[in-house]
Amino acid sequence: MKLIILSILKLFLRLILNIPSFTFRNFIYQKLFKSYGQNTNIFLGLCFKEPKNILIGNNCVINKNCLIDGRGGLLTIEDNVDIAQEVQIWTLDHDPNCDLHSTRSKPVIVKKNSWICVRSIILPGVTIGEGAVVAANSVVTKDVKPFTIVGGSPAKFIAKRKSKIKYKFSHFEYFEYYTVRNKTILS
Repeated sequence: MKLIILSILKLFLRLILNIPSFTFRNFIYQKLFKSYGQNTNIFLGLCFKEPKNILIGNNCVINKNCLIDGRGGLLTIEDNVDIAQEVQIWTLDHDPNCDLHSTRSKPVIVKKNSWICVRSIILPGVTIGEGAVVAANSVVTKDVKPFTIVGGSPAKFIAKRKSKIKYKFSHFEYFEYYTVRNKTILS
């Protein structure tokens, strides 16, 4: 019976979190996550696991269809972080050397002013340094040093970031829209 009730609650939550209102979803996220900063916005399609272990700072943008996982420990996303579409951040995985396919838990930290580009994957135990950039389609298996650009699978050093990072994210809309053949549609 408990499993049925939990499944119904998850379904209900999935439905209400697809309402195309940032204001409404931000209100819900403030109640669900361990911490949810001011001026932070999450686009539609977020999949999250164990929100009580997820801290999100101020001025963050998490784009469409991302996955953030708090099952394996604390997932900390500090202030002014840009997470592009379809990024996955994991705190739990399986031990490939275990006969029983047991899980391994490790926290993840994304430091302030970081930028994680589209379809990247951050694996358990990783710290993304302050001001670091993770290039598109990268798989990050090790810590990323501050103000570096990494990319590839597994992600490797590409360059030092030269930006002094003077911007703050402030994306806000009341509703989400997208354009198809010059027609604006509420999503």
